[in-house]
Amino acid sequence: MQNRDFVPSDKIEGTVVISSKSTLSCDRVVITLHGEEHTRVIRGSRKHRRLYEEGREHICTIHELSGPGRIDSAEIQFPFAFSLSEGCPSSYYGIHGWIRYNLKAQVEIPKGSPLEASEEVFVFSLGYPQAPKSTSTSISEDDINLLNIELPNNTIILGQDLLVRILVPKHAEFRGVRAEILHREVVTPEGYETDTRTAFSRWYTKKEDLQREEWIDVTLKSSPNWPISFRSDLIRSQYLLKVTLDIPWRFDKSVEIPIQAILQSMPR
Repeated sequence: MQNRDFVPSDKIEGTVVISSKSTLSCDRVVITLHGEEHTRVIRGSRKHRRLYEEGREHICTIHELSGPGRIDSAEIQFPFAFSLSEGCPSSYYGIHGWIRYNLKAQVEIPKGSPLEASEEVFVFSLGYPQAPKSTSTSISEDDINLLNIELPNNTIILGQDLLVRILVPKHAEFRGVRAEILHREVVTPEGYETDTRTAFSRWYTKKEDLQREEWIDVTLKSSPNWPISFRSDLIRSQYLLKVTLDIPWRFDKSVEIPIQAILQSMPR
């Protein structure tokens, strides 16, 4: 196969090549496209260990390329083609779940184990940004404003920067300001919900480097290799912008803003 990256509704085309040093009898030659979603969470340890696991099958299509016959000591090629549905979810690899697609070719041999080869293919759901939607919020304590936050656009195109604007009032007391893009994975194997958050991008500055009473532009990097925002049968992939005031000798104060992550083109 020349290409392993596809979008929903694409056609997957390729060739199964069989070569043998001697004549080989076979019942049939088949190729299968299998796409499945799986979640797995372990809780406890030793005798209290409990496994929660659940899967979903999104596609399982088998094409017969050849019936019973003999394969001579030469190279034989069988072209194949599969069509992906428009609704198939993106490939995904997370902490407690994954969605993957696999091609498996098999030569079924009488009274023997089949000869087989497999290859993974990747599905990417592409999106297009809607009209920018801005969000403004603040961090306060005892009705005193400590930090103003403005998010000009709540959608991030993966591979591009996310712009955040902050304004620090003159009277605010703190040690520094932290901004993060958090990826949130929520899985529900057997109905048991597990929420995992991972910081994918960070920015931090000390109070000495901040101008008071002025809007400051903060940029957070993103990668086209991050998963998009989506919701499937068992997995939710979401993003949050988290802005935190680092306050010495006290609990930090944070605010979180939901953001949407989309992919506009295939990762290179």
